[in-house]
Parts: sequence; structure tokens; C-alpha cells
Amino acid sequence: MPERFVSEAIVPEAGGFDAVAMATGEPAPPARFCWRGREFTVVEQVESWRELTPRSFESEQYLRRHWFRLRTACGATLVIYFQRRARDAGRGPRWWLYTIEEA
Repeated sequence: MPERFVSEAIVPEAGGFDAVAMATGEPAPPARFCWRGREFTVVEQVESWRELTPRSFESEQYLRRHWFRLRTACGATLVIYFQRRARDAGRGPRWWLYTIEEA
């Protein structure tokens, strides 16, 4: 099945994060999360990357999003991201499902 654009918030399961990875200051993708009433269990992190945004002053760049391509137990391949600064001054979801490719 082709990759499908989603761009919807996901709800990570509490305690379902890799504490070792998070100790480095980087977000770790959730091990389990829900989207549209379906539960997904991550079995493999295929790749990760960062999205930088230039700041309006000086030559600095702001780390905006952390992206992850994941495989799940049901065989789907997902691209999710962590929004470093959530919209609306810190309110709102931080984790988003960007695309899904069902098995």
C-alpha cells in the first residue's frame, strides 16, 4: 500500500519511552501509542533526523522537530515527529503521525 499523508496528533502510552535515549537530551520515540483508536507497538527505529529552522537574528539555527521512521508490530511503516516547541505557547500535542504505509 502506498505511503499516506496523515499529519495528526498521536497519544504516546505513559512510560513507553526509552529512558537511556532521553538521558542524552534527545526525545526518544514512543514504544507504543494510539492513533484513531488503534494501538501501535514500535518494533524498529529505521532512521531519525532533525529539522533546523534559521532564527531571525544572528547566524543561529533552532532545532524545530525530531523525525523518526518506525516499523510497527502490525507491519506498518510510520513517520512521526516530536515538535520541540508546541504551538500555542506550550499547549497542544508534541507528537505527530506524519505518514503511514500499511503492510
